[in-house]
Amino acid sequence: INECVVSSPCHTNANCTDTVGSFTCQCRTGYTGDGFACVDINECLTNPCHANAVCQNIPGSFTCACTVGYSGNGFNCVDVNECNGDPCHANAICTNTVGSFLCQCNSGYSGSGFLCTDIDECANPVLNNCHQNANCLNIPGSYQCQCNLGYTGNGVQCADINECLTGTACHTNANCTNTDGSFECVCREGYVGDGINYADRNECKDNPCHVNATCENRDGSHRCYCKSGFSGNGQSCADINECAASPCHVLATCTNVPGSFQCDCNVGFTGDGFNCNDIDECTTNTDDCADAPSGTCTNTIGSYICTCNSGYTGNGKICVVVWLTLSFSNAPSLTVEEGNPIVLTVEVTGPLTTQISATATVSLATASDADFNVLSSTELNFSPGNTDETIAIVTKDDSFIEADEVFVVTLPTRSPSVQIDKVKGVTTITINDNDVVGDGLSNLMDEIVSSASTSILSEPS
Repeated sequence: INECVVSSPCHTNANCTDTVGSFTCQCRTGYTGDGFACVDINECLTNPCHANAVCQNIPGSFTCACTVGYSGNGFNCVDVNECNGDPCHANAICTNTVGSFLCQCNSGYSGSGFLCTDIDECANPVLNNCHQNANCLNIPGSYQCQCNLGYTGNGVQCADINECLTGTACHTNANCTNTDGSFECVCREGYVGDGINYADRNECKDNPCHVNATCENRDGSHRCYCKSGFSGNGQSCADINECAASPCHVLATCTNVPGSFQCDCNVGFTGDGFNCNDIDECTTNTDDCADAPSGTCTNTIGSYICTCNSGYTGNGKICVVVWLTLSFSNAPSLTVEEGNPIVLTVEVTGPLTTQISATATVSLATASDADFNVLSSTELNFSPGNTDETIAIVTKDDSFIEADEVFVVTLPTRSPSVQIDKVKGVTTITINDNDVVGDGLSNLMDEIVSSASTSILSEPS
């Protein structure tokens, strides 16, 4: 007998082998047990994957996947050099690390490494080592020190120039006195003049530089430097559009101004332009929506929406009650001959968005309950798909000569948003008598028959 076929005696995760007179059960690869009971082997406990991979045990096996920052089949994982894709800012250095990378702004720049802005070392004396008698000039990523006129050196160290030692500072008939960064010439006794053969012309007085540049007069020349926020050679200075680097918050508007920029949060947001948060106009009562119960304010990102509630209409800022009107289409009066039926139609006019109900009332004038029957319910229910309801009435035909009978049907309401038509909210029904006056004997016989019928009906049994 092949027990493996007849009864499948082994575990579902085991292989059955038929033998002579018996059979054997052996757990499949990835499972352990005696073949009759097999449990999954968690291969991940033996760390079969690469050190930089994640092992996931699955029934009967396992999978290896390299972690973020590495590539490979999970058994072999190598570091991905993210710097090959130039992920950092142009003024930053990318350093590949094991499984990741670092961005660091170059010297002279500050930022996250993904966004780096030039540091104006000249704006902060702590950031530059220029001499007190030197001028600091900011350049992209660094700065330059230049000794002022009257001094010499590398800008870091500046020494006063003794112009008097050159022998050409003053006129030959003048005495030269050296001063800190300059000199003075005084004509000797017996001479008049300014004490100098030639005086350096201060070209800066003629405003030779651009309006957005600073002029520095030099011996026999001058130098023009564009002011902060501008770029150029000093003769021509163009405004730097700082907004091109998107310095403001994503929900703010950057406005470039000459030499600088301004960040303003967009309408519907508040903050300093570098950090902007949504204004909830609905909770701060800065909206112009209609108040409850007529309207509802819904806050949206950067704005809000005004809507009218059910039963009201408008633009959300002004909401008015939606009036529905009930009326008889047969109003204000109706005449019917006795014995004939009447069908009164009640109509709803206006935007019907929900179910409403009304109960018609019947009041007697000259008629009595014996003159008519109301065949249908006076409880009227209207819905968006049903704006017409009917009331069926049948008048009774008798053989008596009598005056016309009158009764009235009125429409009251139980809903505050429903009004009754002032003219067609009431209908007056007149029942015309159809009996004709005959000869005296005929009328007398009618009375006798009527009296006899009444007597017979009233006799005891």
